[in-house]
Amino acid sequence: MDEPASEVENGALPLIWRKNRIPEKHLIARLKNPTHPAVQKYVEVRKKQAEKKRRKSNENGNEKKRDSRANYKLSPEHEIAQEAGRRLKALIRAVKWRYGDKFLEQLAGREEELTLFWQSMRLAALQTSGRAPSDHEIATKFSELSRKTYTRHQARARRGIVEKLQQRAGIWLGMS
Repeated sequence: MDEPASEVENGALPLIWRKNRIPEKHLIARLKNPTHPAVQKYVEVRKKQAEKKRRKSNENGNEKKRDSRANYKLSPEHEIAQEAGRRLKALIRAVKWRYGDKFLEQLAGREEELTLFWQSMRLAALQTSGRAPSDHEIATKFSELSRKTYTRHQARARRGIVEKLQQRAGIWLGMS
């Protein structure tokens, strides 16, 4: 009889239960009111261990959450890139389901270019700090992003298309 008690004091599972191959957490859940002293001791030891583990994981989890919230300050460039991804998906969906809309038919195949142009407009606006960027500044920023040469005249034409996209319901209207 001393054998099971010594196993329980060490935190080991009694020999009878090891043969069942039932996970320990399920066994403890079944033993709400154990009657055998060795089983009572075993359940008590395991509950203390589980509580200690839960407390430690909560402390570590809270610290990790606090650190991640503090470090989650995104740069404006990263936020603009995320918004450009959302706008690209919306534009692709709108062009895909155009059904007789001549404006959207003309944009087929140019979705990525227009979204990248919108992104370059926003980045140029960040660099100018408050004032509206000129077409030349937008063209140079677009040239940096796309690695294509772009003139201010092309930038003016694309800016008009982007403005129309922002005014049309169901495409970019309502996006920040």
